[in-house]
Amino acid sequence: MHLASKTLGHAPLGPSTTAATMYGGVPGGTIASFLAACEDVPQNLLAITMADYSLSPVPGAPSPLPRLVYSFDGIGVGALPPFGAVNRALVQRTAGLLELARRETRCGRGGAGTSEARREEGPACYGPAFTYTEFMPTGGVVSAFLYSAGFITTVATLMFIAPVRVLFAFLLVPSASSGTVSEPTPHRVFVFTVAVGVQAFGYAAGLWACR
Repeated sequence: MHLASKTLGHAPLGPSTTAATMYGGVPGGTIASFLAACEDVPQNLLAITMADYSLSPVPGAPSPLPRLVYSFDGIGVGALPPFGAVNRALVQRTAGLLELARRETRCGRGGAGTSEARREEGPACYGPAFTYTEFMPTGGVVSAFLYSAGFITTVATLMFIAPVRVLFAFLLVPSASSGTVSEPTPHRVFVFTVAVGVQAFGYAAGLWACR
């Protein structure tokens, strides 16, 4: 998002969508961290961390509600992403830090009463209308629905049913408890395709990028 904002001349951003594809396996340490969070962190604190702008010093526009099936022209159809909540929190933290820096700079200069002061009021930020949505591309609507439903069911089962969590940790993933893997884990490759909405000068534009 920061690169997209810079490429667009730091124009205020609107709703932005990212398609994130992951190739490769999940290491034991990542699984162990998830299981530890389910076992050791109180559910009310987990709910707080999942809330919008939980890591951001400045709140922003509410995020769109999650969906079982995502569809975006030019990107395709997709499902709930496994790391979507984490990535959203990181992007929102960056947005909040940039907005906080802009406000502090503006206050230090005694406000922005003139057009020149407004142009120099502080570091560029994403704008009040910015939201971040992420999904994982799939082969079609049916596969997206099945993956999302299975992902939600698996996460809910591991979080709320302790015997299943223990079985998963010690039988299905024996290396998760130690954070190691018995065999080399394949390299994980992330491919991001981003569509960024821009709200500036009374019209909407867009930016497409792939990494």
